[in-house]
Amino acid sequence: MSTKAWRDANQDKIIAYRVENSERIKLKQKEYRERNREKRMAQSKQWREDNKGKAIDSKKKWNIENSEHVKAYTKKHKADNRAAYTSYQMDRKASKLKRTPSWANKDSIKNMYRLAKMLEAMCFTPTKYHVDHYYPLQGKKVSGLHCESNLRVVTAFENQTKINNMPTECGCISVP
Repeated sequence: MSTKAWRDANQDKIIAYRVENSERIKLKQKEYRERNREKRMAQSKQWREDNKGKAIDSKKKWNIENSEHVKAYTKKHKADNRAAYTSYQMDRKASKLKRTPSWANKDSIKNMYRLAKMLEAMCFTPTKYHVDHYYPLQGKKVSGLHCESNLRVVTAFENQTKINNMPTECGCISVP
């Protein structure tokens, strides 16, 4: 009898064993994870590289399902690392100033930010909107300008998922 056939025939026994020995099984699994941490991390990293789209979708789904946990973690992390976050914000502000050309229409830029706030106010759901730079200000492959033609209003979730990539690089399907 093959292993699969035996498993199928003894499903009730397997379930009963797992219920009776759940603590023992959990302990063994924990010990295995601790012993093989490096190997598991390498396998996980390789899977994420091989399945980029699935990994992004899985992360998005997890973040949505655990939004309260994510918010609490983010709030605590920011409080614990206030200096680093402030430094990042100041660097970003300086970068934005450097990348704002003299010919940029500052009124149009302000209107994009107003539009984001209006959309938030008009929505019946607690959806947040951000003004996104289609070509990121500090991208790895290409850097854009802080001007009206490089801005678009998107959901906060899409913008935060995109990070410093162009939408085509991160799996977001959008048009500027």
